[in-house]
Amino acid sequence: MVEDEVLVRIMVADELRAQGYTVIEATNASEAISVLHSSMRIDLVLTDIRMPGDLDGLGLARMMRSEYPLVKVVMASGRKPDTEEDDVGDGFFFKPYDLPKLVSHIKSLLIGEPK
Repeated sequence: MVEDEVLVRIMVADELRAQGYTVIEATNASEAISVLHSSMRIDLVLTDIRMPGDLDGLGLARMMRSEYPLVKVVMASGRKPDTEEDDVGDGFFFKPYDLPKLVSHIKSLLIGEPK
């Protein structure tokens, strides 16, 4: 999960953990890329679109589509992005999150994947 707002990140990560998922938290795209380059298996990345740093969530999603095409990407923002995310994402959610809908969507993307 890539989210610069710590309280939001904790709330969503805790809910996903309660659902049985292993969650790795990152505060920006650079941290997320470090995790992706590690030996850890990553099945899905949930990323905020608007984040500080050299790369925002949309840029991270585009990079992932190129370098990690099998990893699912779900994006979120307080407002609709200026560009279409459909070509790079596997879902978009407005913040504040509707946690039951978010969890249900993630479950549907990871059907058959080990938690």
